[in-house]
Amino acid sequence: MSSMLLSEIEENLIETLKSIREKGISHDLLAFAYARVSTTKQAERGNSREDQEYDAREYSERAGLHIVHLFSAAESAFSEGRVNFNLMIDLAIKHKIPNIIFKNTDRLSRNDIDLPRCKKLAREGKIQIHLYEMNMVFNEQSTAEEEMFLDNTNVMAKYWSRKISQGVKRGYKSKAHKRRIPHKTPMGYRWNGKERNWEIDNDTVEIVREIFDLYDNEHKTLQEIAEILNAKGVTTQYGKPFYKQVISSILKNRVYAGWFKFHDEEIKGNHPAIITEERFNARMQVMSQKFRGHRSGSTHYLLAKFVKCSRCGKLYTGYKKGHGFVYYNHHCDANDGRYMYFKESDIIDMLNQRIQGLVYSESYTQLLHSKFKNMIRHRDTHITRDRETIEKRFTELEKKRELLLDLYLQQKIDIQRYESKEAEIINQIAVLHDRQKELSEDLSDHYHEVAELIDYLRNFTNLFMKIPPEGKIEFLHEMAYGLETDGESLKIIWKPLYSHLLNAKVAGVITPATYVVSPKMHARQDSNL
Repeated sequence: MSSMLLSEIEENLIETLKSIREKGISHDLLAFAYARVSTTKQAERGNSREDQEYDAREYSERAGLHIVHLFSAAESAFSEGRVNFNLMIDLAIKHKIPNIIFKNTDRLSRNDIDLPRCKKLAREGKIQIHLYEMNMVFNEQSTAEEEMFLDNTNVMAKYWSRKISQGVKRGYKSKAHKRRIPHKTPMGYRWNGKERNWEIDNDTVEIVREIFDLYDNEHKTLQEIAEILNAKGVTTQYGKPFYKQVISSILKNRVYAGWFKFHDEEIKGNHPAIITEERFNARMQVMSQKFRGHRSGSTHYLLAKFVKCSRCGKLYTGYKKGHGFVYYNHHCDANDGRYMYFKESDIIDMLNQRIQGLVYSESYTQLLHSKFKNMIRHRDTHITRDRETIEKRFTELEKKRELLLDLYLQQKIDIQRYESKEAEIINQIAVLHDRQKELSEDLSDHYHEVAELIDYLRNFTNLFMKIPPEGKIEFLHEMAYGLETDGESLKIIWKPLYSHLLNAKVAGVITPATYVVSPKMHARQDSNL
């Protein structure tokens, strides 16, 4: 936001406040409203933001508030430091505007900075947060239960957004298993849109074959191959010179043998191979024998790259010792570089102890169910009104289209003008159809999904204790960033979606959130290892 625009908004705000004081309106009734759509593309659809503005004004009338300024923007709630959002908060504090109106927590924030900031200001009595879709006001008098509900609805907003992201990932996975390759096209191939598959690119495939021959048959080094190609003026598909790292990635790419990799899974493709699998495997064996660098620790260990030292921040590395027992160790910079290590089975025992404390009370579960159900019922009311508005708009656009045709038939506009205006109307009608389709979605399905998530978390502890260690860690990889230990305690670093719902205080847990290790288990120190 430029200082010029800030000055312009604040200048208009000062004039508005002066006019309000002259009318005798109480300062306690003044409010800002915020309408947001996530992207410019959504904003151009013409409904979402306008609907929020309409609803905010309708709510302000019911609540007896007076909207001083309505901030409207197309910016993501995940983005920290949102320009219009922060401008609104700063002006509210500076000019003591006590009320800020949002549609819901989704419009308020899905990142980890904005909501805590607003809650802090509300607790200090500087602002009141109005969420009209939830029929809720959060201020310094709000109860712990109301704050808990505010936090949980924000978590649900993150949950829905991540479900969309997961849907995209599932789409890529589905493509992969149908042998429809979800990757960028490698050198030597081109994309055939009709067949929806890769095909040989005659312009670049010979470069790839030359690289293979130079390495497999003439035994050139990676650097020598790069220099030979660069001397000929040959470039990569991106128009850049070759480096040995680029040569290495081409030589190691199993795509050229008819396969491709999706995450850690090798999948047989239906695209044409450039070399045989036998030749590719033989090359990999040669490259492995020539390798002289440092190999990272094995990632086949259960807790590999998942346990970090809370003292120095380094990851523990897995290794086997004695009778096949798995241990993890690292040189701790915070402990004079001495080895810190622990047994895998001991850390699993600590983890079980940690999870056993997460027990949802029945009253908490029922509270979440009822709150989300009421929120969806309230949203149903708004959807009914939105549908009526869309039907009215449909009628207006059809009349406008008929009038446009009459003007053309009366030769008051030419054909270019007619076609241009009709295209605009058709586009607006298409947007309305899309919006109508969205509104036809059964919101009860959302409630059922929320209910399933809550029930899943309620039963999470019992389920976790029944599964083997491999399953436990697989669960945690989905729900947490990792584990931290200092040799005396173990902490789970939950991902944002679960960090609040699995918070010990919120879930009604009576045991501490961070568990002290049992006397039999500690991160042993031995400088002689």
